[in-house]
Amino acid sequence: MTEKRDAYVKEKLAPILEPMVAACMRGQPADCGAFMSAWLQAKKNGESEPAVDSKVEGQTREEYVAASLTPMLEPLVAEVLRDLPEDAIARMIEHIAAKASAPAPAADAAAEPVEEKEEDAIVRSATRKSIAAAAAALVAKEPPKEMPPSALKLLLARPKVPAPLDPNFAPLILGKRKYLDATGAFGAGIEQLHWALPRADGCGRASLPAFPDGHEDAEASVYLAGVLIQEMLWQRSGSELLLAGPPAICEAVAADFRVGGRYEFEIKSMPNVCGTPDKPFNVSIVSVAELPDAKDTPQVCGKDANGCRLAFDLGKSDIKVVSVKDNEVVYSKETEWDVTNPDPQYHFDAIVAAMKLGKEALPQIDAIGGSATGTVSGANEATWCDIFPNVPADVYKEKVVDIFVRIAKELAGDVPLKVINDGEVTALAAVQKIGKGNVMGISMGSSEGGGYANGDGNLLGWINELCYMKLDMNPDAPTDPWSKGAHTGLSHMYLGQRGATKLAAAAGVDCPPEQTYPHPDMCTIRHENHAQCLKAIQKAMADPAKEPQTRLLYETVGVYLGYGLAQYCEFYKIDHVMILGRVSKGAGGDLMLSVAKKVLETEFPEYASIEFHTADDHFKAVGQCIAAAALPEIK
Repeated sequence: MTEKRDAYVKEKLAPILEPMVAACMRGQPADCGAFMSAWLQAKKNGESEPAVDSKVEGQTREEYVAASLTPMLEPLVAEVLRDLPEDAIARMIEHIAAKASAPAPAADAAAEPVEEKEEDAIVRSATRKSIAAAAAALVAKEPPKEMPPSALKLLLARPKVPAPLDPNFAPLILGKRKYLDATGAFGAGIEQLHWALPRADGCGRASLPAFPDGHEDAEASVYLAGVLIQEMLWQRSGSELLLAGPPAICEAVAADFRVGGRYEFEIKSMPNVCGTPDKPFNVSIVSVAELPDAKDTPQVCGKDANGCRLAFDLGKSDIKVVSVKDNEVVYSKETEWDVTNPDPQYHFDAIVAAMKLGKEALPQIDAIGGSATGTVSGANEATWCDIFPNVPADVYKEKVVDIFVRIAKELAGDVPLKVINDGEVTALAAVQKIGKGNVMGISMGSSEGGGYANGDGNLLGWINELCYMKLDMNPDAPTDPWSKGAHTGLSHMYLGQRGATKLAAAAGVDCPPEQTYPHPDMCTIRHENHAQCLKAIQKAMADPAKEPQTRLLYETVGVYLGYGLAQYCEFYKIDHVMILGRVSKGAGGDLMLSVAKKVLETEFPEYASIEFHTADDHFKAVGQCIAAAALPEIK
C-alpha cells in the first residue's frame, strides 16, 4: 500500500498541491480554506487563478506556512490519501467544505500522544515536500536585483588569464582593485565606510573608501560594500551589522541588509547560522568610536584518535561512517541519502542506521567525532546545516538543532562528542599530513567545502562558508539553488562540480537533456544529475578525440580556482592548499591546478609561493577519517 500511495502522491497529488500551495504562499489569504476551494474549483474548470480578497498582514512567508497553511494542508492530504480517489480535486473540495461547516473540536489538554502510523508519515512528507517545492518555485521567479551603472563601470575587470569557456568571467578581487584605484585617484573628498559584524565569540571589522554622498559613482561604493559585507558574513558569521561613515552611504547599505533588500537571504540566514533563530538580524548606524574592536577566538581540537571511536561525515550526497581503533581505521562505508527529504526523522534514522554498522566493528565506543556541511555550534548543535534544506523552520528548531547530540546518545550514551564543519576537518587533516600550518582545505565536490587552520594548526572560529561568497561580478553570472536565486556569481557555481557541469555543453560533452545545464533538473539542490554529468566529462577527458575541447572546461575551472584563492588570501594567510573532491580527480584535475598556479604567477606574484597539495587515496580514506574521529578528547 505504501508504494501505491507514494506513486499516487507523485503522479496525481503533487501536480495539484505544489501550484496551489505556491498560490497560497504568494497571496497569503486570510481564509486559507476558502481560497484553496476557489483555486481547486478554478483548476477543475480550466479557469485562471482566483484573486486573494483579504490577505494576512505582518507575517513572513514562513510564519504564514506554520500558522495557516500547514494546519489546513495536512488533514486535506490525509483525506485524499485515505482511499486514493480518482478525482483528487473533487475530494479536496468536499473535505474543505465539510471542515468549514463542522464545529471546531474542543481542545483536550490531557490527550496522550498518539504513535504515528505509516500513513501519517506519508501525509507529513507529502505536505512538506509540496511546501518546499512551492517555496523553491516562488524564489526562483524572483530575479536578483540589478547592478547599478556605476558598479558596472568600476567593478568589472578582465582577467589577464581568461577563462576559455566563460569569457565574461569578472573576478571580484580584480573588480575590488579597480575600484580602489579609482578612489585612490579621486583624491580629496573620499571618506571611509566602516562596518562591524559582532558574533558570540568575536567580531569582524573592515572598511572601504567611499565616493562622497551625491557623487555619480556613490552607487558603486554601496554595491561593493554590500558584496564585501556579504563575504565577511559567510567567512565569520554575524548577529548584527553596525555601520559608520558617510550618512547617505550608510543608509543605502543598511537598506540592502534589511527585509526586502539585496541581502535578505543573508539577514534571514544569519540568526540560524548564529544559533539564535528567534533574534532577528539587526542593522544600526553608529559613530566610528562606537564600533567594537575586531576579535577572533581560535579553537583547539583533538588530534589523537586513541581508543575506540566512531566518526561520520554528512555530505550532500552520502553519509560516510568510519570506525577507528587507536588511530587505525577498521571500518569505512559510504551510504547514499536524500538531503531534500523534509522529514527530520528520515535523516535521524538514516544516520543512526549507517553508524550502527560501524559500531559493530568496535568492542566499545569511547568517543564520537563528526563533520557536516554548514555551521555547528560549540555545543554540537546543527545551528544551520544545509544538508537539511527542506525541513520547515519550526521543525528544524525542534528536531534538527540537537540531532547530533541525540544520535550520539542513541548509539553510545554520554561519550565525548565533537562535530565541526566538514571543511574544517579537511584543513585539520591536511595539517597532520603536511606537518605545517596556514593551510586552506578546499573540497570541490557537490559544492565547495572550505576550511582553514592557522600557523598553530588550530581553527580561527570562523564559519568559512566559502561557497556562499561571490567570486564573479559579471551581472549575467548564474544563480544557484542554495541562495534560492537571490544572488549571482556565488562560489557554489564555480568551485564545486557545478562549476564543471555548467560548462559541459560548451565543452562538447554529450549528456541527456536533463543532465545538461540549464535544464530545470540541473537547477535544483539535487546532485544526481550533476554527478552523472561529471562522469561524462571525465570520460570525455580520457577520450583522445574529445580531450582537446574538454580540457578547455578544466582550464576554465582552473581560472576560477586561481582567482578564488587570490581573493581568499586577502583574509587568510595561506602557505598551503589541500585540494580534494571529485572535480579534482584525474588528468583534468591536474590541468586545473596547473592553470590555477599560472593565475597566481601571472596576476598575483605575491601569492605564487603557495604550495598545492592533492588528496591521495590514503588521505581520503584514512586521513580525514582519523582527523574527524580525533576531534573529541577522551578524559
